[in-house]
This record gives sequence, C-alpha cells and structure tokens, in this order.
Amino acid sequence: FTAPLLISHPQFRFTLPDIWAKNLQQYDGRGLILGIRPEHLSIHPPATKNLSVQVEVVEALGHETYLRVCLTDAPAVRMQVRVPPERSIRVGEELWLAIAHDKIHLFDPDTEMAIFPR
Repeated sequence: FTAPLLISHPQFRFTLPDIWAKNLQQYDGRGLILGIRPEHLSIHPPATKNLSVQVEVVEALGHETYLRVCLTDAPAVRMQVRVPPERSIRVGEELWLAIAHDKIHLFDPDTEMAIFPR
C-alpha cells in the first residue's frame, strides 16, 4: 500500500493525506463508503476534483439554506449541502461542489463502522 492514497469515483477523484495510509492498508483495492457533512461541501468552479451535481430541493431556513442534490452522472447518489442564505439557487440548477478533504469520513461497507477518523 503506497502513496498517493486515491479516492476515485467515475465522476471525481482526489488524494488523501499520508496519515490515512496505516488505517487503510487492509482496504487496499476495496470499495469504501465516503461520508461528508453538508457544511463541508462548498460551491466552486468546475474541476476534476469537484462534483457536478443537480439541485433537487432548496430549503431556505433564514440563517442558512440546505440543498438536496444528486450527482449529475449518477442521479441515485444524493447528498445534502449547506450554503449561505444570500446565495440564490434554483431547483434544476447544475453546480460544482468541492469537498473539504480534511473533513471526510470513510466507513467499512460491511460493518458501517468508521475507519478514519474515529
């Protein structure tokens, strides 16, 4: 198991810090569940490392807005995104989201237990 540690999906890819290597050795080549909180996704320009999504629901809560989005090329993959309330977003709009890589969580798909961080 060697660096770089690559997270790869048909629609995006990025590398993880080397600190993850020890925790991921036993999962080399296996699929994992990627978890990210809504506040750790942000709207950015298109890029290979960013996610292309389509907005399905806009929920304005006053001090913040939550979006339910699906991956453009994999509509069954849905996620929540928290954005500032001053950002005007419409249902059906295509956005590109950046992931705060230092905030992701990985889970074992068999046990659903957190791998790192714990």
